[in-house]
Amino acid sequence: MNISQIHVLRLGFLSFVVLFLSLVTGSVCAQPTASVTLDYQDGEVLFTANQPIAGFQFVVTGDIVEVCCGAAEEAGFMILYEETTGVVLCFSMEGQTVSAPSGVLIQLAPADACVSIDLTVVSTTAGEAFDVTWLSTSGGDCDEVVDCISDCPGDLNNDGAITTSDVLLMLAVFGTLCE
Repeated sequence: MNISQIHVLRLGFLSFVVLFLSLVTGSVCAQPTASVTLDYQDGEVLFTANQPIAGFQFVVTGDIVEVCCGAAEEAGFMILYEETTGVVLCFSMEGQTVSAPSGVLIQLAPADACVSIDLTVVSTTAGEAFDVTWLSTSGGDCDEVVDCISDCPGDLNNDGAITTSDVLLMLAVFGTLCE
């Protein structure tokens, strides 16, 4: 055996090892990370996904009259909405998926002027979570909604500091019965 034959054998063996390891580790056919972009506009949750959606859940803040329609209903998903918690849960018991790459995922009929969506989970057919990106999670006239959690909750007069004035404001209403 001469030197050139030895090099050919080494290259052939190395090619075999690389191919074998690629097949064993799955790196040849690796799937892209599942990602979905969601956007809430005028009562509709819009979506763009790179893989079929097998189910999703989110929490709605605001008074919702109805949750229905969209690609979730077209795919035969069960659409569940719990009014007291605001949880919207959609999935199929038969394994159907939302396979369109984009469209209206679901529609919300708000009774309030302001609706916001939080705590979102979207799953693939393998039960893995999508990477979720929201473009907008609220709609309507949310300026009237008072945010109860402040960056500085003791700052009752909103001057940027907790001072004697804030204590006096609190003492002025101390002991008042709330209805």
